[in-house]
Amino acid sequence: MRLWVASVSRSTKAGVKIHTVYDPHAKVPVFFEISHAKVNDRKVLEHLPVLPEMTYVFDRAYNDYGWYYMLCQQNTRFAGRMKSNAQYEIIEEKAVNQPSLLHDQVIKLSGLAGKKCPQNLRRITIIREEDGKELTFISNDLKCEAQEIAALYKSRWQIELFFKWIKQNIKIKRFLGRSENAIKIQILVAMVIYYCDWLKLEVRARDLYKGLPSLSV
Repeated sequence: MRLWVASVSRSTKAGVKIHTVYDPHAKVPVFFEISHAKVNDRKVLEHLPVLPEMTYVFDRAYNDYGWYYMLCQQNTRFAGRMKSNAQYEIIEEKAVNQPSLLHDQVIKLSGLAGKKCPQNLRRITIIREEDGKELTFISNDLKCEAQEIAALYKSRWQIELFFKWIKQNIKIKRFLGRSENAIKIQILVAMVIYYCDWLKLEVRARDLYKGLPSLSV
């Protein structure tokens, strides 16, 4: 399955949010949408591209049980952070054989919200080695090892590096206009520049590959 990462970058000064789906393999965004800062992040899920046989990794901003179920119905794998106040029933407690792994459970979401996703899910709790922080993940992958699912979420930080690159290199630290259109135009220009730089690197890599001598045995 191909991995896609979804996240949101906020700009309190501009009053906007950039919702992005990022392909960490190609190292390029495949979708982004600009919304007002006050718009609930889950509203953007209606426009997010969802393809079968893909893996989506996202943060708690996109915590929507109805969306989880839709992903399950489309044979799309997902992994994300689970909210601490989520209600659930434990269906199965899997064996834990690593010090950093606290829980590996098969669960079913309960309560009124849980009815939106009548599907067995995975709940995994780990201790992050870097800082000892406890993290709990939710996924519809019932087969892979718990550490593999946790590693999927770790790959989400690639999109944070993308946001950092945008801010540092395109200089979106202050906006040239105050209107909504002016802000959107500046963000779009930044995205175009990023795509152009990415395309240049791809062409150079392709040309370099073509120039390599062929090896025969």
